[in-house]
This record gives sequence, C-alpha cells and structure tokens, in this order.
Amino acid sequence: MRYSFIPIIDPEFKSLIPPLSDEEFRQLEENILEVGECREPLVTWNKILLDGHNRWKIIQKHPGEIDYECTEMVFDSRNEAMAWMIRNQLGRRNLPNYERARLALRLKEAVAAEAKEKQREAGGAVRQKSDKAAVDTKKELAKVAGVSHDTIHKVDVIEQKAPEEVKAQLRRGEVSINKAYNEVCNPRKLSAAQKILERDKRTTDINAIVEYGVEDLLEDIRVLKDEFINKFQKVMDVRRDVATDNAEAVLEFMNEFESEWTEIKEIFK
Repeated sequence: MRYSFIPIIDPEFKSLIPPLSDEEFRQLEENILEVGECREPLVTWNKILLDGHNRWKIIQKHPGEIDYECTEMVFDSRNEAMAWMIRNQLGRRNLPNYERARLALRLKEAVAAEAKEKQREAGGAVRQKSDKAAVDTKKELAKVAGVSHDTIHKVDVIEQKAPEEVKAQLRRGEVSINKAYNEVCNPRKLSAAQKILERDKRTTDINAIVEYGVEDLLEDIRVLKDEFINKFQKVMDVRRDVATDNAEAVLEFMNEFESEWTEIKEIFK
C-alpha cells in the first residue's frame, strides 16, 4: 500500500537508534528495493517515528518506489515511548556491548522507578540505602542490556566523563570499554606498553608497569604487536635483577604475565 503519511523525526528519539554500518545499510536498501516494500511497518507515537528510521531514510531516498505501512502506538508519556524504543532495539539488534550498555543507561530512571514500585507492591517497609539502590538499579540495567554489572558501571562512567572522541572510538570499535574506562579514571597514567616503547635502557620503570596491570598490558600488546615484543623482551631478560622496593609485587606480576607469554607470541606470528 502506498502511504502518504509522513512521520515526524524527533532528534532525541532518533539519537537512541545506533547507526547501521555502511554495509548493513546497503544490504537493507537492496532487500527493500528487491521486494518494493517495507515488510515491517514503521512504528509511531503521536506521529513521531519510534521504529524504522533507517527504513524511512531509504523510502525518502527512493520516492514513490517503496510501499510501507505505519502502526501507531499508545504511550502515556515521552519517557514511556523512549523506554519502548530502547527495549525494542536491545531485543532486535546484535549490538556491541558499549551500545547495549549506553542504551540501557537511558532507562536508569525508569528502572529505578519500577524497582520502587515493585517494593511497594511487595509491602516492603525497609528502605534501602542509596548506594545499595544504585547497585540494584545497575544490576537490573545489566539484565536489560545483556551485559555484566561491571560493564554497566564502566560505561556509565565513560558516558559522564569521557570526551566525545573517546566515545566515537568506542562506537567504531577502535578501543575497548576497559581501555576507555581506565583512560578516563587515570588520565595521567601512560599506557604500560608505551612506557616500555619510550625507553631503550634496561632501567625500565617496572613498578609503573606492575601498577598498570596484566589485563591492560595484554591489551596494549595486541595493539602494538611486534614493536612491543622486541622491547618488552629486554625487560623480561632482566626482570629478576631490577632494583625495586616492590619486589614481591613484581615477581607476582611477572609470573602471571609469563603464563600468558607463549600464547601471546603465538598470536603475533
């Protein structure tokens, strides 16, 4: 059916839709043009488009060529409509964890309100402390997003404190959530691997590297690869001889790292 109805594009609602990659958009466009219609209806509320932003873009790109229908939803408020959008996106698309957590965090107030309502319905008389309530809310958000509670916490910090460039890198998959979180929480701390690459002497600051942690160091290695291996090997050769006031921590760190070392070198072959 050819539709003359033109939905309203609300910028705030549109911002909730993670963009398709160029390839995903091209494939969607080809599929729609092949059958000459949108098989799923566009979804609106008060004539505002909730679901189908990419399909609508394709319809506008090919005026008069594509049949489409619209389904009008009923909600009591913008917040309810936005909550439906978010849950719909999380349920339908294979989104990366950063996008899933970012979307779920937009539901924070709604989830907190639902938790309070459930407590009242259950006749709960004991008030939770604010920090405990915050933890419970994040656990619920983690369930909604299908990610860990720790991921929700880290993305929450990133959304509040990280510069836009870091968020853009996360959306492009150029940096991990863990890496971005550490950069936000420790803006003055250099990459452990970078510390090694900046030094050619055998007096590498091993204490700073130990402080950085094995998990982040391994991630840096995967990025820096061969250049890192050559210089880090120099540290490995003299690891037991480095003068330090933190010998026990150094030994523990090196033992943990060495257990991964063979596997890491295989990855880079």
